[in-house]
Amino acid sequence: MRIVILAGYAPKAPALLHLGTWVLDQALALQRLGYQVAVISPTPWVPRGAGLVSKLARWRAVQKRACIQGIAFAYPRWPVPPQVARLRLFYLLPNNWPKVLGPSVWRTLAQHAPDVILAHHPLWEGELARQFKAKEGVPFVTVEHSWTDLKRAVDNPRARRWYVRVLAEADWWFAVNRRMAEEMMRLQGVGWVTSDDIEDHVLRPGGSALLEKSDRSQPTRLCLGTTLRVLSVGWLGERKGHAVLIRAIKELVDRGVPCTLTIVGEGSLRPTLENLVRQLGLHDHVRLVGSRSHAEVLRMMSEEADVFALLSWDEPLGVAYLEAMSVGLPIVGTAGEGIAEVITDGEEGFLVPRGDARGAADALHKLVDPVVRHKMGKKAKETASRLTWEANARRLEEVFERILSRSKSRRGG
Repeated sequence: MRIVILAGYAPKAPALLHLGTWVLDQALALQRLGYQVAVISPTPWVPRGAGLVSKLARWRAVQKRACIQGIAFAYPRWPVPPQVARLRLFYLLPNNWPKVLGPSVWRTLAQHAPDVILAHHPLWEGELARQFKAKEGVPFVTVEHSWTDLKRAVDNPRARRWYVRVLAEADWWFAVNRRMAEEMMRLQGVGWVTSDDIEDHVLRPGGSALLEKSDRSQPTRLCLGTTLRVLSVGWLGERKGHAVLIRAIKELVDRGVPCTLTIVGEGSLRPTLENLVRQLGLHDHVRLVGSRSHAEVLRMMSEEADVFALLSWDEPLGVAYLEAMSVGLPIVGTAGEGIAEVITDGEEGFLVPRGDARGAADALHKLVDPVVRHKMGKKAKETASRLTWEANARRLEEVFERILSRSKSRRGG
């Protein structure tokens, strides 16, 4: 079986390998099951002159093709700058959009001759797969893991029409948590459904394969008086909740709790967060270290952290949580979000209300105790062991085989 993964947000060789690393993990897991897997990641076209701008130079340097850990990647270009909101353009020009952006992707898909396409997000990847299916008859599965995209479909009538059409014509669709799956069913006008009906459309991601093999079986040997090392990883945007976490650290410092916070990631909110650190006098306690390679992030989780905290909202199910759990880090997350479907408050870590800095400080304060931390970290690792990319790939395998068998039956043989 030849599988093509269609994902705009994916590692891009040579200088943007930190983007969408979960796409590579998923491809490798499918490859380990014996399938031929390739990734097509449409990439913004950057003109020669604009490539002199440092922020755009890395995009212009993206190769047309690359091989990353044995997986073939192709990067067809389309005439959209990196920072343009492509979905807005898509909604404004729905009829002309495929004519402008589709052909380069369809040509690349045809060259790979896939038996099935896995499209990350119904729009825009799922729409490209839908139109390719109409042209070539290749079945596709789409998976949604963005609340932003789903909410646009709910709020924008034009977007909703396109979104629902993709779901209707997909051979199967998934969401990464139950709440999203229910919302997608409501969009399609599906009435009463059972819990099993919802679970059939849930495809949870895994932690990094590198970390799934790590061992934290030994008790943590930290004294009560040592510094609590908190790690957070994520794009620096408002909904990631880093400002809330920084205020929680301030609360701990005011209580006399020795602690540090390291934030990994880049984004538009970085100057605001740096200013907040200065205002709160947390220079010795909070570090914003910018982007790091995936391997470096995994090393930091394994060697430089006692707790992983990400207080984001509108978060379907961040892979960073699962990666941290895979090495036995207890979690502090936001109640009511995707992570709440994976961990239980008080077992693998703590869940706090959205925006509650004091509640987050209380949770972190409890994790100063190494006995509590070890107990929760051990439970987190046990839970993460069931959420692997191998499990993700086998779930996809079941669906792909069912789809292809059904397609073969329709062709009469």
